[in-house]
Amino acid sequence: AVHAASHFIDGRNVEAKRAMPRNDVGGPLGSRPPRAGEDPRQERPVESSNQVHPGAEQSNQSRKIFVGGIPTSLDDRGLMDYFSKFGEVAQAQVMLDHVTNKSRGFGFVTFADPASVTAVVGVGRRSNMDHEISNKVVEVKIAE
Repeated sequence: AVHAASHFIDGRNVEAKRAMPRNDVGGPLGSRPPRAGEDPRQERPVESSNQVHPGAEQSNQSRKIFVGGIPTSLDDRGLMDYFSKFGEVAQAQVMLDHVTNKSRGFGFVTFADPASVTAVVGVGRRSNMDHEISNKVVEVKIAE
């Protein structure tokens, strides 16, 4: 059923594809691309997604965080206001349900400086539950 070329859902023809992590290059799910000097055919250990490697370069992705469990009353401006105390916020977006236009309870914040992500999440951490917005504890993760 899933392997069919296309499916008809809600009056639209859709094509099913395997979800691939951004860093996956055809290996098993969760594998990392080969490093310089490694044989790409050699099996590599799966890296934990809950660690930050010391000395790893800050990429464009590390300027963005996921914020989960936000109050449904919070809008983009409220998200930006809260996280601006950690650094300049380039963008803040609360994700909305496309049918009801109500908050889905999570959002994303992109900072101008990658150091702001470390200030929010913590040194050497990928996520935490140390933030409270409108009397509700929220989960903050480095977006992938």
